[in-house]
This record gives sequence, structure tokens and C-alpha cells, in this order.
Amino acid sequence: MRIEDQAILSTFVEMFKSYLIEPVDQPQLQYDPDATVFMSCLNDIFFNGVCIKNPIDEERLVEEIWQVHCNTGRPLIAWLTQDTQSHELEHIFGQRFVSPGPFYGMLLDLKKANMPPIAENITIELIKTREQADLYGRIFCDVFYLPNIVDYIIDWTITEAELEEPVCMNYFAKVDGVIAGISSFVIDRKFKHFKTGGIYNVFVYPEFRKLGVATAMACANINLARELGMEHISIVLMPDAMARGYSEKLGFKNYGIMMPYYIEAQSPNPDDGNSDAVSE
Repeated sequence: MRIEDQAILSTFVEMFKSYLIEPVDQPQLQYDPDATVFMSCLNDIFFNGVCIKNPIDEERLVEEIWQVHCNTGRPLIAWLTQDTQSHELEHIFGQRFVSPGPFYGMLLDLKKANMPPIAENITIELIKTREQADLYGRIFCDVFYLPNIVDYIIDWTITEAELEEPVCMNYFAKVDGVIAGISSFVIDRKFKHFKTGGIYNVFVYPEFRKLGVATAMACANINLARELGMEHISIVLMPDAMARGYSEKLGFKNYGIMMPYYIEAQSPNPDDGNSDAVSE
């Protein structure tokens, strides 16, 4: 696995682990003891996941992950990444579970960043106060369609804002003083090969798009990363992400594909005779 892929995956996992502000026992997988598991107390698919690494038995691992879902009562995502040591799992998961398609891991060497000029009426505001955290949390849950976990995300935002060394630094983007979007900058303090961070949770309201707001947020993160002595920053994009174009213009390079499979109640049971892959 290339160092670049390791950096992207490490930062990605650190972001999800930051959401675990309440202690939750993490299940161990017998058929992939090296897998990274992050289970939260939230009944939402994006806050519970397994990054597969080195399966001992692919078929039994898939069944074991299904049992984790059943035992916890929470949906989760099984991620196949550049770190997954199996070529068979994509076929096996595809027969049984839903996938939205590949996510793209991109990395920027900060020495090679292309920084365009930013309009003076666009400002980036770090979330510092409880009032800001409350508003950020409500916007976050509104734009990412998470209405049932508003209080939890507000608590997470406050917790990160009050930490001396936060994992996630959260931001408003404003145009002429009006909130136009949000973003998070993830700081990976554990990656050993080089200092790295990541840009996540980027959203710009439709009426403010094509004004350079997302680019302004990315440039603010690039400047912050340089101030912190970082060497690279990453971004993970969904298949239809509009951010891919401006990310490439900034100098991000596409490295690895991360394939998610959704493990949830409507996933077909292997005993029901339905072995067709389901995809959006």
C-alpha cells in the first residue's frame, strides 16, 4: 500500500473516530483481526464502519459483519480500500449489499498547491464558541440530512472547539457576512510518515455556488496546514462530488478508490435466493 493511500485512509479514519464522544465497546472481528472498526452510539450508517484489511475467510467475514450489524442494531458501512488484502470481497459484498459506487481519495502536496485569488467578500470563520457550535451543528445535520442526531453533532462540535488539540476544526464560510457553507479540517496527529490533514464535510448552499466559496474554504485549510507545518492534505470525494474539479485545479491528485458497502436492515438475506447486486 502506497504511503499516499495510507495517509488518505489514516486521516479518513481519524475523522470518524472523532465522532465517538461517548464510550462504545468496539467489536473485534475474528475473521479480520486487523480491520479498523469504528462503531458509535448513533443509529446512522455513516457513523459506524469497518475498514477491511486482511480477511482470513472472506465468506465468514461478510457473515460476521452482518452479525455485528444485527447485534448492535445499527447500520454500518464496510469499506474496501487500498489496504484490503482480498480481490474476492468486492464480488461477495456486491452480491449481498448496496454500494453507491467508489469514493475517490485525493492528496495534495502543499509545496505544489495552486492557490487562486479569493474574493474579498468571502470570509472563513473558525467555530470557537458554544453559540457558533450550536448553529454549525444544526446546519450540519440539515444539509447532510441527519435530523435525528442534531444534539449529538452539536455536542461533538463543542467538544472539538474546546480541545487544545482538536481532531476536527470546523468552519463557516460567509459571503458578505451571510453563512454560505460549512467545512471541517481534520488534523491527523498519528500518521508517522509525514504531517498530514484532510478537508471534510464541505457544503455550499446552492445560491452561493460558483462564487468560489468552496475554493476559499480549501485555500484557508491549505494556509492553516502550512502554518501547522504539514506537508500534505487529503480529501475523499463521493462519485458525483462537484468538488473534484476545483480540487484538481488546486493540485490534488487522485490516488486510491474506497468502495463502501451499506450493511443495513434492507440488505438481502443470503437465504432468500436473491444474489443480484444492488447499486444506485
